[in-house]
Amino acid sequence: MNKFLREGSIKGKQGWEKARWIAKALVAAVSTHEGHGAIEQLLSAFGAKPEGTLQMLIASMRKNDEFADVVEQLALKSVQIDADRENTAADMTSVASNLFKKKLKREDKAMLQVVMQTNDGALLWSKGDAREMYLDKAARDAKISALESDLKNMSTVEDMRWYKFQIDGLVKYMTTGEGNEVQLKNAEAIARRLGTKTAVQEADAKVKELIDELVSLKAIEKLDAKVVERLTKLSETEAEALTAFAKLQKSTEVELASRLKQTDALNRRKGYVRETYDDYVTSTVAPVRDKKAMEDKGYKLEKTLHTSRYDLNGTEMGLYVSRDMIRQPYNKSAVRFVGDKQQGRTFFENALKAGDTRAWETAKKSIKEAKNTASLINEAIRNGKNVQLENVVMPTFDANGMITEYHYVTTNEVKNLIGLELDGTQAIGRSWAHALDEERSMGLNAVIWEEMLLDMAKNKGLGNISKMGREYRAIVTGKQIGRAHV
Repeated sequence: MNKFLREGSIKGKQGWEKARWIAKALVAAVSTHEGHGAIEQLLSAFGAKPEGTLQMLIASMRKNDEFADVVEQLALKSVQIDADRENTAADMTSVASNLFKKKLKREDKAMLQVVMQTNDGALLWSKGDAREMYLDKAARDAKISALESDLKNMSTVEDMRWYKFQIDGLVKYMTTGEGNEVQLKNAEAIARRLGTKTAVQEADAKVKELIDELVSLKAIEKLDAKVVERLTKLSETEAEALTAFAKLQKSTEVELASRLKQTDALNRRKGYVRETYDDYVTSTVAPVRDKKAMEDKGYKLEKTLHTSRYDLNGTEMGLYVSRDMIRQPYNKSAVRFVGDKQQGRTFFENALKAGDTRAWETAKKSIKEAKNTASLINEAIRNGKNVQLENVVMPTFDANGMITEYHYVTTNEVKNLIGLELDGTQAIGRSWAHALDEERSMGLNAVIWEEMLLDMAKNKGLGNISKMGREYRAIVTGKQIGRAHV
């Protein structure tokens, strides 16, 4: 309108008709489905994203159709899931906190997470007062020797060498976040000897039990002296509460593990803890070459990440962090997304982030390269030979114990950069809350998926644009390539 006024072209009947037409077109563009579809395509052509602020503002002005009404109703259920998740977190955090006679200090809560969950000291404390193992090194060493002797009696010489390597490696992984191309994440996977030529489908229960306890005992050696001091001081008045807390942690692990698929069980870290992070810290992984573009978005390059020698994509990646609340809480409507902290990434995800147009093909070659080398390393360990490890990626297994991918490790240094918060009581609360969120979100997303398919069938238009102006895009990942997934 201002353009017409400046140019004087609004004069006369034709000028006013033109102005009226444009005004109506602008209203239609933001309020009707046909117009909304047109303006969405226009914005997409200029690089705008579906979750962008402008797109969201336009979406909020649009009148609802039948499908939009369904989504709106489902969005209310999504809000209820959010509320239930937060209430569950608060309730279970209170349960854990109320086990203690006095209100815990912040340092005590941090100590609980490190001792009981990160290092899986809960395994020791759940059996009773475990102070002796923390205060008496001679007693601890004697216990470790006895357990190793029992494990040795049940193993071949080659298996025992490999077990000891894995046990020490798991302690390092739990306490630092550092792993390697043959390292396994829990006693179940180690007892099954995954990745070796002698792998079995079912772990020996006794072997698994011995490995589990050995790892927890050896992890004590890695505790900071101040953490042990705080544990000792708290145990003088709260020994029963510490045992009760440990039992709550282990029962939480057992219950949540019962809901897992076998695949998840093999890849789950010993001493399960649902880590919590600062909500006001946003992080992502992107190529170092994109530093300027990321800075323009409000991110700062905090760390250049290691690139695995097996990763054939080879792009140097960096950890970008922002503390300026740049990630706007856009209206996610009904669809549920979990896990917005960018940490570990697989070979495939790394290739995607690097802009590799043949990401899955590159990832498959990288996985094959890593698997072949890992097989040789495992055999060398069994034969007592020295090995050279990379300490950058770790394997991921399927339900049958076969390697399907490798993921980059997330060290404690990286976790601290993205706002890791230590609170053992809250970790228990968040563990239960996450399980509830994940379970209900999957159910809600399944309903939304069916509604989307129905809408696409009813309003099929030209190409990927529906009659109602909605644009559908296929999103494919990993082995789904070649199949349509919205």
